[in-house]
Amino acid sequence: MHLLSAHTRRVLLSFTALLAFCLPTHADTCARGTEYCGFFYQQGVFHSYTFAGARSTDIYGINDAGDFVGVGVVGNDYLSFYHHNGTDTQILYPGSAYTLINGINNNGELVASYHATVDAPTQAMTYFQGNYQSFNYPGAMNTTGGGVNDAGQVIGSYQISKDSKNTVHGYLKTGDVFTSIDYPGASDTSAFGINNLGQVVGYYDVGRSVYGYLDNHGVFTTIAFPGASFTQAWDINDSGEIVGLYYLNDVEHGFIYYGGKYSSFDIGRSDALFAINNQGDIAGSYYPSGAPEPSTLVLLGSAILGSFGVKWRFRF
Repeated sequence: MHLLSAHTRRVLLSFTALLAFCLPTHADTCARGTEYCGFFYQQGVFHSYTFAGARSTDIYGINDAGDFVGVGVVGNDYLSFYHHNGTDTQILYPGSAYTLINGINNNGELVASYHATVDAPTQAMTYFQGNYQSFNYPGAMNTTGGGVNDAGQVIGSYQISKDSKNTVHGYLKTGDVFTSIDYPGASDTSAFGINNLGQVVGYYDVGRSVYGYLDNHGVFTTIAFPGASFTQAWDINDSGEIVGLYYLNDVEHGFIYYGGKYSSFDIGRSDALFAINNQGDIAGSYYPSGAPEPSTLVLLGSAILGSFGVKWRFRF
């Protein structure tokens, strides 16, 4: 019988207890007027988090030390941040118009995507101790950085050209060697997260349907929340616990998946889980009950960020 890890079971039980004690809107922890709020759930304690001055915040990665990375919307600007020892550092590739950060490993290495100008192609990058390194999948027009493990293996997505199908592929980068990732029969495949065992998660399209997947060294497993019209797998830890988001009746929910079992995770009116570390701590964002409707900028940020690359809340 497959069970969630002891820590993750404690997280879910503690979170259920938290809801039972009636924090109906989280207004005490999510700034007034905020649209999406970031959060992390660490050692049984729920923490809401808003980047300074931001009207929306998403946390996309968390490591075992509790350091996390994310993106805040300040005015009309997308600002990436690295939260370490209680302090936020803005991450912006030198000379770029904007940088969208996606992952962090236990060494403090970050992975992200950037655009030199608003209309420029998407390029991938890593950041470590003040040093930026840009890279692209060989021959690709667009490349994103999605996740990084402790060995420095990077995953993400690429697009060779803007053909009529705009085909997207996942990739694994080990040193200077790239390996393409394509779910069998899929029209598009995107890679979001990787653990220290080299297992990769992401999502793929078949027609109009969207499913998550686990790629265990070339053996693929579909991740589809029961009854959902849309599922994305975003991250995986070394225990094989997977987090992501799904849509059911046009409402976004977070989920945890392990050993064939799905557990839904809901805080506000709309929720997403983007990251899980090896302690079972989870992170993501939520849309508080009673908050104003999110703006067109947040929901449809892809119109600003481009048809490929890291779409706000839906990265490729």
